[in-house]
Amino acid sequence: MNKSIHIVYFSGTGGTEYAAQLLREKCSLETMAVKVSKLYQNNHVEINPEETLMIMYPVYAADAPRAIYSFINSLPKGHNEVVIIPVSGGGNVSPNTACSSQVKSKLKRKGYRVQKEYHLVMPSNFIMATEDRFALELIHVLPNKCHMIAKEILNETIRLKKPLKRDHVIRVLCSLEKQGAKVFGKTMKVMDPCTGCGLCEKICPKSNIKLIEGKPQFSWSCELCMGCIYACPVQAIKPRMMKSFVLKEGYDLNHIVERANQLEPNFEEPENNKKHWDGVIDYIYHNEI
Repeated sequence: MNKSIHIVYFSGTGGTEYAAQLLREKCSLETMAVKVSKLYQNNHVEINPEETLMIMYPVYAADAPRAIYSFINSLPKGHNEVVIIPVSGGGNVSPNTACSSQVKSKLKRKGYRVQKEYHLVMPSNFIMATEDRFALELIHVLPNKCHMIAKEILNETIRLKKPLKRDHVIRVLCSLEKQGAKVFGKTMKVMDPCTGCGLCEKICPKSNIKLIEGKPQFSWSCELCMGCIYACPVQAIKPRMMKSFVLKEGYDLNHIVERANQLEPNFEEPENNKKHWDGVIDYIYHNEI
């Protein structure tokens, strides 16, 4: 009997969605039956008992987004196998190493069997943009990373990551950022160039934006994904607080992917790198997942 996979993911600016769709493709090539569900605007996702549940999410505040915990809370007790795949801009290094610990704990308390953990890396959209050479290589290596995961899912080996102790503390401290995210979203300002196109309302994964009299109005459910800021065609949405979180040059994953597809991969590890890219370098050049 073919393995049945259900990929459930949350995505703000498209990185996790891009990875989820590529992983669906690779799992299908391994003759697995694959279903994909996006957690979007408070929709309900049901899991069948025979499915292997694959949970994918961007790392927010060294943890999973609130939307992932809402999904887990909605699940009935079960015994499904689970694969957890966080996606970050920095890799499986501090402070990210504990970003799935609470997800594992909550799933296990409901009876789910967490069998495997991986960590994918995509170009960063938060505070510091990924250096251009690394951003392009991240797109180049992703198909192989997804192929490796698809192959491993077929075996029964348990593959769990061991977080650094300090990152458990950091994750708890960073929970303040999640509370700040609500204020970040509520206090967003809309500038005069806004045309009332409604794109921000449409793409907000948390239904935090409503168009009222042709202008976006923000509520208290923001995840701080910044999708509305980066997607606005006239750059009319600006934060009033935590402005340093937003990349001044913007973030357009489609543009990065297009550029990567036009260039030949170059997997020769560069020298003299800044230490804050260690996790990205290990991921790209040392077969880290």
